[in-house]
Amino acid sequence: MLSSKQMKKGRKYMDWQEIRGNILEEIREIQEKPLRQYLTERNINDNFFYKYENINRELTIFTNRPGIWIGRGGEGVNRLKEILSKQFDYEVEVSFMEIKGRFMSH
Repeated sequence: MLSSKQMKKGRKYMDWQEIRGNILEEIREIQEKPLRQYLTERNINDNFFYKYENINRELTIFTNRPGIWIGRGGEGVNRLKEILSKQFDYEVEVSFMEIKGRFMSH
């Protein structure tokens, strides 16, 4: 059986884990907000996932249809960079990796 001192320590640990989870969720929301805005503007319905490297200020989007994101003459990717620059107050490099085959299918 745990002593009251050990139970208090355990509760602090649980609080820390809860706080950490909340912070990670907020970071995820901040990162996804400009992507959601872009997808809504361009009326894109695509399965994708992304990796954001804050150190290098790079966003890599993994999708099976990168052409839809990039747009004709790169207009789409330029708009995405503009949205990201406004959100983060610095320029973000955007790259796309094409995923062959079916992934995350409905």
